[in-house]
Amino acid sequence: MDQKQAEQALEKGAQVPVLYVAFELANSTWKMACSDGGKLRHVTVTARDLMQVQGAILGARRHFGMGGEICIVSCYEAGRDGFWLHR
Repeated sequence: MDQKQAEQALEKGAQVPVLYVAFELANSTWKMACSDGGKLRHVTVTARDLMQVQGAILGARRHFGMGGEICIVSCYEAGRDGFWLHR
């Protein structure tokens, strides 16, 4: 679900599950904290390995029992990596 779809669903009063993902970026590894708003899951992945990031997000979805359409909200301090991760 993209940002526009999530906004439209919320305007209609739909309950859209949200997966929160926070990154701590370093040269060799990235630490990820994933949450459903109640529980927390920590994962470490190889820096810049987007397949591992995707796997960690899918793992968090399974861990929290989030199926179907969800909204993913992510954040990190841009620093030297800029904003390419969000794009």
